[in-house]
Amino acid sequence: MGRRLIFLLITAGLALTAAYLVHTALQSKEESIQALRRNTVMVVGAARNLSPGERIDAAAVRLITWPRDQVPPGAFTGIQPVIGRVVKNPLTTNQPIVAAALLETERTGGVLPLMIPPGMRAMSIAVDDVSDMAGFVLPYSRVDVLVSVGIGGGPGAVPGAAGEVSKIVLQNIKVVAVAQSLEAGLDQPRQVKVVTLLVTPVQAERLAAASRLGTLTLAMRNFADQDLIATSGVTVPALLGIQPLEQAPALPLPPPPPLDHRRTAERRRAKSVEVIRGIEHQMVNFSGDGRSRMGAAPTSTAPSSESTNHAPPTE
Repeated sequence: MGRRLIFLLITAGLALTAAYLVHTALQSKEESIQALRRNTVMVVGAARNLSPGERIDAAAVRLITWPRDQVPPGAFTGIQPVIGRVVKNPLTTNQPIVAAALLETERTGGVLPLMIPPGMRAMSIAVDDVSDMAGFVLPYSRVDVLVSVGIGGGPGAVPGAAGEVSKIVLQNIKVVAVAQSLEAGLDQPRQVKVVTLLVTPVQAERLAAASRLGTLTLAMRNFADQDLIATSGVTVPALLGIQPLEQAPALPLPPPPPLDHRRTAERRRAKSVEVIRGIEHQMVNFSGDGRSRMGAAPTSTAPSSESTNHAPPTE
């Protein structure tokens, strides 16, 4: 009888101890949950991957738990404010949706104008299979723009510069669209004919001038590479190591034709003018240099009746 009582007392003590430990553990867990709830907040996140230009519906979003001290600026705590909004930047599953990643619903005119930051411009250029790297240039890529310009020889051209010159005109330019797509999608090549770049007004002028000068080519760069490299361009002779052609020596001028001294003498032959003063005759010669020479002219006058001596009449 005593042993049973002792056994029951020990069993009851162990049961009470186990119950106390379980209660303590549950209470500690509940406190941890409450503390976690106090340190977290429910924010609106993407229920699936969302692409730029996509309009958000109720199935595209859900509430997710996020640490209170790590909530991104502009996050939404309710689903209703984001319904009907247009995605501006790509979003991944369970990523919090912020206001900066969405476009305003009341704005119209297409999605692309709303994606252009203030002070920037979107400009499209024509490309081919080579200039767009066989379709690997996708939205959000960073590229450099090169132009190849043909330089012809001729009067006034630089010696040895005939041929073609290539030069980088724009660097670290963001691609906002390829063809009519704003979505990057998978890293699969896409054959397109038009690429839209995000440029400043000054860069837009350079791009417009380059597109009219020659062929444009895009060179893709790493996202982490933000350096701008100053280049002087390359010409075909410099690329091939050909020395510039020297200018041909100027041909000597032909000698002037020999002077015809006879004609010159005839042109310069004096002109004679006869001057008559009473019974005196005088010749004045005018030469080609304008000087005059006086000379006596032969006279041939008949004797007058007054100067003729007649014999006296005979008586």
